[in-house]
Amino acid sequence: MAAITSYSIYCGVSGKWGAIFSIPNLQFNHPLELPLYAALGLVCALMGTVYVKVFYGVRDHVFHKIPLPKHVKPALGGLAVGAIGFFMPQVLGMGYGWVQLAMDGHLALSLVIGIAVVKILATALTISSGGSGGVFAPSMVIGGMTGAAAGMLFHTWMPTVVTQPGAFALVGMAGFFAGVAKAPVSSLIMVSEMTTGYGLLAPLMLSTAIGYLLTPKRISIYENQVDSRLDSPANEGEFLMDVLERIEVKDALPSAANPVTFRRDTPLSEILEAVSTSMQHVFPVLNADDTMAGVIYFDDIRVFFTERGLPPRAVIAQDLLAPVVTVVSLDEDVSSALRKFRTTMREELPVVAAQDSKRVVGVLSRHHVLVAYQDRVTKQRTKKSTD
Repeated sequence: MAAITSYSIYCGVSGKWGAIFSIPNLQFNHPLELPLYAALGLVCALMGTVYVKVFYGVRDHVFHKIPLPKHVKPALGGLAVGAIGFFMPQVLGMGYGWVQLAMDGHLALSLVIGIAVVKILATALTISSGGSGGVFAPSMVIGGMTGAAAGMLFHTWMPTVVTQPGAFALVGMAGFFAGVAKAPVSSLIMVSEMTTGYGLLAPLMLSTAIGYLLTPKRISIYENQVDSRLDSPANEGEFLMDVLERIEVKDALPSAANPVTFRRDTPLSEILEAVSTSMQHVFPVLNADDTMAGVIYFDDIRVFFTERGLPPRAVIAQDLLAPVVTVVSLDEDVSSALRKFRTTMREELPVVAAQDSKRVVGVLSRHHVLVAYQDRVTKQRTKKSTD
């Protein structure tokens, strides 16, 4: 909604509607182009690796080691970029116009390669020195120029197969950014929308996938980028609920659990003796047919530990039943169980075999839920690392 709104307002005010790049009817027409687009994905992965290493290498091994005040370093970086721009002004500014010229076939191969290579250095000098700037536009330019150079070479070698070398510039943008940003799907969609080039969807998917897969995992232009939503604090709450909803109570309930239960007529003395040696906080009370009649909470019988003068059967389990009982079933997810823990303010709840059953099969605690959650997360992390 934000993207649609901002696009509509901007174009309505400026009067300029359409995509950033103008591409006349680029299509994927020849199956022999697919190996070439696959090769482009490999080239994008190599260029992306160089880009990221130069970007952070200039910062860590050059500007971080220069003994100058921080406010001086951006000026030094700007001076270096200005010197580069004096000899190659094409690397200055955003650079989308030069990409458009490359797509249209108006640039020489040597200039296209030069812009791709020198733009890497200019971007590193600008941002790694502490200057203000982004990495998206430079990535688009470097990727576009890489693709344009490959398209021009392929057209020279196979003119009857590669009839539209400008298409490789478009695909190069997506393949390059997918690798350095670790965002293959977003790259594919963004580049397609920037150019309205959905006629190249098949080669876009191929080059984007290869560029993403072949760029080393540790190589990313976004230094603080995490591997997945599993590792992101921003998505921790969402991921927590997703995991909890995938765990059933039967998976969280210990298999060896043998809950302490009482009969309706169990005397108080036996109850106190059993409770004093148990770690439970809720004790199911059973009928003669082993169905649950109710529960006794430890907090409700705490006072009887100081009562020594009661007759042996003055109080029985029937007299201690809680007025309201909340249960969970084996096929219920632990997310639902946690909501019941919060509603009842209890640390444990009795577990029945099914929603409409009164057969007690165990007692579930908050600790059991936390252990099950941790085990599931650990298994997913281990699986992800082995994959």
